[in-house]
Amino acid sequence: MDQSSWNCGVLVVETSSGSATARQWAQTEAELRRVPMRVVTAVEKDLPSLIEMSGDAGLMVVGAGPARRALRALLPSLPARLVRDARCPVAVIHDGQCARPAAPVMVGVDASPAAQAAVDLAFDEASRRGVGLLAVHAWSDPGVLGLPSVDWSPIEWANITVREQEVLAERLAGHRERYPEVQVHRVVVSDRTATELRMHSESVQLLILGSHFADGSEGRSVGRLTRHLLDHVHAPVLVAREPATRISQ
Repeated sequence: MDQSSWNCGVLVVETSSGSATARQWAQTEAELRRVPMRVVTAVEKDLPSLIEMSGDAGLMVVGAGPARRALRALLPSLPARLVRDARCPVAVIHDGQCARPAAPVMVGVDASPAAQAAVDLAFDEASRRGVGLLAVHAWSDPGVLGLPSVDWSPIEWANITVREQEVLAERLAGHRERYPEVQVHRVVVSDRTATELRMHSESVQLLILGSHFADGSEGRSVGRLTRHLLDHVHAPVLVAREPATRISQ
């Protein structure tokens, strides 16, 4: 594959499944940013070359189909490996996902350092599309019927709720001034994070996560929940790098 630099555009990685939807999604993204789009065909053995190419890309887009999802327990898929190792944000587009151009962008927010990169990218993406931003912070597994643990007093429950609201507010701080046109809807709930994001993914056009979402790990690993959501949400997933890599021009 040609390894030459090509102006930080959108790089589409065509695989054996999911390529048509991914290419269409990437074309829209390239037009939004007025940057070139480049298409390469690859398999797992091309991973080192793709990682090298990602250093010159502003965004990498890869398709994923049902067959690839069925094999995920046996071997890490190419999309998951690109999310782990690429040097730019990676969008994973599942075959048949419908476009929702008027729907908001959603960002999953946790307390990890990678969350800030995801929030930065989410505001930028929402601004480009002229839509709102749904910022979701699900902070714990609830007890029976969604009620607090029997060991928590009402004061403890209230204090934890306020603390988690502050976590989200800190992540969003400063962005309203930079992106006054983006309307933000905050969701802070005591719920399973995967459940909350899957539910909202049915009504958004894009989900943005940090690479270590709900994991807190460091290095080049990918958070467990990030890996899970790549396969189970109902919208394209864009995984930010830390620090955030932008494709603005």
